[in-house]
Amino acid sequence: MISGSICYAAWIAESDLAVVLAINRLLFFTKPHLCDRFFNNGNQTLIIFIVALIHAFIVQISTDVLTFNSIYGAYFFNPHHGYPQPNYKFSNFWHPIQNIGVALLLAVIYLTFLVYFIRQKSNHSQSAENVITISDAPIFLQVLIVSLLNFFTALAYVYFQHFPMPDIAVKATHVAWLFIHGLPSILYVTLNKSIRTAVMKFIRFPKSIAPTSSMWNISALRPVSSP
Repeated sequence: MISGSICYAAWIAESDLAVVLAINRLLFFTKPHLCDRFFNNGNQTLIIFIVALIHAFIVQISTDVLTFNSIYGAYFFNPHHGYPQPNYKFSNFWHPIQNIGVALLLAVIYLTFLVYFIRQKSNHSQSAENVITISDAPIFLQVLIVSLLNFFTALAYVYFQHFPMPDIAVKATHVAWLFIHGLPSILYVTLNKSIRTAVMKFIRFPKSIAPTSSMWNISALRPVSSP
């Protein structure tokens, strides 16, 4: 139960921050001045992290906890999942709200970006500073991959809490959940030149480009040349 509590709180905080990061990417490409205003000014980043952690803590202490099921290899709110339990139904009222809400928000954010991208391509009067270039692709791709994992994992985890699902699909969903918490660091080092440079410098392999001081600036920096 302790591991379930920690994992559920981590998921709440991570999914909140995934939505914020998707919003950051959308503003970075569509409204750079708003991105700077909300994410690169003062202590906004720290405040966002604190709010996400407070939200995770409140949800965790006020709702039912997850229990790991060794048969299915995933977490369930019903500790007896897979066994007959006719007299009591285990559930968590906030879990479907959080997961479906995160999935819908991510879908809306990326659909908004898609509409913007299509309109931009069809409007040749766009200023050069607002044009999305090939060098911007890795910046958007890294967040898109993480968001897609969050989208499908969030919906699948809600589904198999209430409806039957093949064992392999349940296990795959839980593996995807593990990827959500481990894959971003690999993606950022692989696809983000500024973060990769900072990591190389940290392990004493200096490169020519110096990293920026702000976390949001590092993630939002447009590459000036191909790696």
